[in-house]
Amino acid sequence: SALVKLDVSYNRLASIDCLTAELVPFLHELHAGNNQLTTVTLALPHLSILTLSSNRLRAFPDFRGCPSIRTLVLRRNQLGLHPGSCKGLGGLPALRRLDLSRNGIDIPPSLLYSYILGPCRSLPSLVSLDLRGNP
Repeated sequence: SALVKLDVSYNRLASIDCLTAELVPFLHELHAGNNQLTTVTLALPHLSILTLSSNRLRAFPDFRGCPSIRTLVLRRNQLGLHPGSCKGLGGLPALRRLDLSRNGIDIPPSLLYSYILGPCRSLPSLVSLDLRGNP
């Protein structure tokens, strides 16, 4: 039988990039929260749920290799926002739920549209965007 769910949370991992489509071709769910990840590069075409909460991410990973992601949890990282920082999300047409809560995202309300809401318009399936706990 093929591995479809993997939880590597709480392991002090610095990288999960070794998880390839060749190694886990049918992986649908990956939980890698509470590690020490600073960057993530994945190419898992069947992945639908990805949790990267409580890591050390400072920039949005490029998710073009994971077009099936429906739920993406990036809560409690150190994500900074600037124009174009969300472009890696553009390759996620199936994304329904995006959690960016508690990231220290500090942008003036006048820039909320251009930094977050505008880029999210390119996500046709998005129904939930969590921005709670950002200053």
